[in-house]
Amino acid sequence: MLVKHGRFDLTIEGRHFSAERNHLVLFDCKQPHEYSAATDDLEFYWLLFNGAQTPALYQEILNLHNTGHIFSLTDPAPIQLGMTKLLTYGEMSQRAPEHTSSDTIYSMLCHLLSSGAPAGSDLDAIITRSLAYMDQHFDAPLSVEDVAGHVSLSSSYFTKQFRACTGYSPYEYLTLRRIDRAKELLLTSGMTVKQVAFETGYNSEENFIRAFKKKVGLSPSSFRQYPI
Repeated sequence: MLVKHGRFDLTIEGRHFSAERNHLVLFDCKQPHEYSAATDDLEFYWLLFNGAQTPALYQEILNLHNTGHIFSLTDPAPIQLGMTKLLTYGEMSQRAPEHTSSDTIYSMLCHLLSSGAPAGSDLDAIITRSLAYMDQHFDAPLSVEDVAGHVSLSSSYFTKQFRACTGYSPYEYLTLRRIDRAKELLLTSGMTVKQVAFETGYNSEENFIRAFKKKVGLSPSSFRQYPI
């Protein structure tokens, strides 16, 4: 839940919270919870999501923050944009491809992960810069060394800090971004599998097929016929 205006009170797993403008609330809806408006002008976005990696991501985000389930966002724009995109997808006459919504939700969660550095640390800015760099260049033959160099860190130190902040290694994150883009191209373009491989930063069709099958459970050709 992302509060746009007003304020509301919550009880989550027996703990009491109050959320107001630019506060984001993240909780497991399978656990006991209740909330109510504290002001008449309350307006908020509400999103329910699930997935195989959701429990791990959820716990990682909570572990990185010491504010319980409430996040005071210094830069709410990425979350607001994500919510707006999801609303737009829902209003389309034809349902948007699942990978489009998944990519949007994943980006929002990564924003929360990358903002989990302790206050006063430069790590938050460094991880945010590295995420932005990978998002812009994942379709190139990008290496972990390239990304570490962009933020002026050694590869080993960068990898350790990146995993601590996001729950993923830089290589794992790059792979996820590439596979997400590959899914989109397979479903919306007439590119061959080989063309998609090179378009998403892989140096060979074989490496792409191997990575895609490992992450998705299907070959690219099968996914194109039976998207999941």
